[in-house]
Amino acid sequence: MADVQVDDQGRPEPPLAGGEAATLLGDYEAKIATLERMVGRQAVEIEFLKGALQQGRSPRSAPMSVIAGPAVSPSLKDAG
Repeated sequence: MADVQVDDQGRPEPPLAGGEAATLLGDYEAKIATLERMVGRQAVEIEFLKGALQQGRSPRSAPMSVIAGPAVSPSLKDAG
């Protein structure tokens, strides 16, 4: 691989001089680096959401209300 210059954030910069192949290579390396960062962020998000899902699960022994949580016991005064 050619000597690639990187910016202050570690992204490869396109070559200042060179042929079409060098320019394409620089462009593709920049795109690859961008995609690698995106995949890394998504992996972190997935792990976070997996942990949140595990912590947020409630026991299935009690019936749950769709709106607010545990089902409310019916009372006779509400029936009328």
